[in-house]
Amino acid sequence: ALIASALDAITDLVNKIIPLVFEKDEAKKAELKKELEGEVHFTLSHLEKFVSANKDGWVVGSKVTYGDLATFNFLGNVTAFWPTVLDKYPSLSQLQKRVEELPRIAKWLKDRPASVF
Repeated sequence: ALIASALDAITDLVNKIIPLVFEKDEAKKAELKKELEGEVHFTLSHLEKFVSANKDGWVVGSKVTYGDLATFNFLGNVTAFWPTVLDKYPSLSQLQKRVEELPRIAKWLKDRPASVF
Protein backbone atom coordinates (compact mmCIF):
# COMPACT_ATOMS: atom_id res chain seq x y z
CA ALA A 1 0.00 0.00 0.00
CA LEU A 2 2.87 2.38 0.75
CA ILE A 3 4.47 1.69 -2.62
CA ALA A 4 1.13 2.26 -4.35
CA SER A 5 0.77 5.56 -2.50
CA ALA A 6 4.24 6.70 -3.61
CA LEU A 7 3.59 5.62 -7.19
CA ASP A 8 0.26 7.44 -7.28
CA ALA A 9 1.98 10.67 -6.22
CA ILE A 10 4.65 10.15 -8.87
CA THR A 11 2.08 9.41 -11.59
CA ASP A 12 0.05 12.50 -10.74
CA LEU A 13 3.08 14.74 -11.09
CA VAL A 14 4.48 13.02 -14.18
CA ASN A 15 1.16 13.61 -15.95
CA LYS A 16 1.61 17.33 -15.25
CA ILE A 17 5.27 17.35 -16.35
CA ILE A 18 4.68 15.68 -19.73
CA PRO A 19 3.43 18.89 -21.41
CA LEU A 20 6.63 20.58 -20.23
CA VAL A 21 8.70 17.92 -22.02
CA PHE A 22 7.01 18.51 -25.35
CA GLU A 23 6.52 22.29 -25.20
CA LYS A 24 8.39 23.97 -28.07
CA ASP A 25 7.85 27.60 -27.05
CA GLU A 26 10.63 28.43 -24.57
CA ALA A 27 8.61 31.18 -22.86
CA LYS A 28 5.66 28.85 -22.33
CA LYS A 29 8.04 26.11 -21.17
CA ALA A 30 9.54 28.47 -18.56
CA GLU A 31 6.03 29.43 -17.41
CA LEU A 32 4.97 25.76 -17.08
CA LYS A 33 8.16 24.96 -15.20
CA LYS A 34 7.57 27.80 -12.74
CA GLU A 35 3.93 26.73 -12.23
CA LEU A 36 4.98 23.14 -11.45
CA GLU A 37 7.83 23.92 -9.08
CA GLY A 38 5.62 24.01 -5.99
CA GLU A 39 4.03 20.68 -6.87
CA VAL A 40 7.46 19.18 -7.49
CA HIS A 41 8.59 20.19 -4.01
CA PHE A 42 5.31 18.99 -2.47
CA THR A 43 5.70 15.53 -4.03
CA LEU A 44 9.42 15.30 -3.28
CA SER A 45 8.86 16.27 0.35
CA HIS A 46 6.39 13.40 0.75
CA LEU A 47 8.70 10.93 -0.96
CA GLU A 48 11.55 12.18 1.24
CA LYS A 49 9.46 11.30 4.31
CA PHE A 50 8.90 7.75 3.01
CA VAL A 51 12.59 7.15 2.41
CA SER A 52 13.95 8.94 5.47
CA ALA A 53 11.52 7.03 7.73
CA ASN A 54 12.89 3.71 6.48
CA LYS A 55 16.14 2.87 8.26
CA ASP A 56 17.20 0.80 5.23
CA GLY A 57 17.03 3.81 2.88
CA TRP A 58 14.54 2.38 0.40
CA VAL A 59 11.00 3.61 -0.28
CA VAL A 60 9.72 0.74 1.89
CA GLY A 61 11.21 -2.46 3.22
CA SER A 62 14.76 -3.71 3.43
CA LYS A 63 15.49 -4.35 -0.24
CA VAL A 64 14.97 -2.66 -3.58
CA THR A 65 11.39 -2.79 -4.89
CA TYR A 66 9.46 -1.54 -7.87
CA GLY A 67 8.76 1.56 -5.78
CA ASP A 68 12.48 2.36 -5.65
CA LEU A 69 12.92 1.82 -9.39
CA ALA A 70 9.92 3.99 -10.22
CA THR A 71 11.11 6.69 -7.82
CA PHE A 72 14.60 6.55 -9.37
CA ASN A 73 13.14 6.97 -12.85
CA PHE A 74 10.95 9.84 -11.68
CA LEU A 75 13.88 11.59 -10.01
CA GLY A 76 15.86 11.39 -13.23
CA ASN A 77 13.04 13.07 -15.10
CA VAL A 78 12.57 15.76 -12.46
CA THR A 79 16.26 16.61 -12.26
CA ALA A 80 16.33 17.05 -16.04
CA PHE A 81 14.24 20.21 -15.49
CA TRP A 82 15.28 21.13 -11.93
CA PRO A 83 18.93 19.98 -11.75
CA THR A 84 19.57 21.00 -8.14
CA VAL A 85 16.17 20.11 -6.71
CA LEU A 86 17.46 17.07 -4.82
CA ASP A 87 19.83 19.25 -2.81
CA LYS A 88 16.91 19.76 -0.40
CA TYR A 89 16.09 16.04 -0.24
CA PRO A 90 19.11 14.06 0.99
CA SER A 91 17.32 10.73 1.41
CA LEU A 92 15.99 10.88 -2.16
CA SER A 93 19.40 11.88 -3.44
CA GLN A 94 20.94 8.88 -1.66
CA LEU A 95 18.20 6.58 -3.00
CA GLN A 96 18.89 7.78 -6.53
CA LYS A 97 22.59 7.04 -6.08
CA ARG A 98 21.94 3.58 -4.57
CA VAL A 99 19.66 2.52 -7.42
CA GLU A 100 22.03 3.99 -10.00
CA GLU A 101 24.83 1.84 -8.58
CA LEU A 102 22.92 -1.45 -8.78
CA PRO A 103 24.97 -3.49 -11.30
CA ARG A 104 22.20 -4.15 -13.82
CA ILE A 105 20.89 -0.58 -13.60
CA ALA A 106 24.42 0.83 -13.98
CA LYS A 107 24.93 -1.31 -17.09
CA TRP A 108 21.61 -0.20 -18.60
CA LEU A 109 22.37 3.47 -17.92
CA LYS A 110 25.72 3.07 -19.64
CA ASP A 111 24.39 1.17 -22.68
CA ARG A 112 20.86 2.48 -23.20
CA PRO A 113 19.91 4.35 -26.35
CA ALA A 114 19.35 8.09 -26.11
CA SER A 115 15.73 9.13 -25.66
CA VAL A 116 13.61 12.04 -24.44
CA PHE A 117 12.63 10.10 -21.30
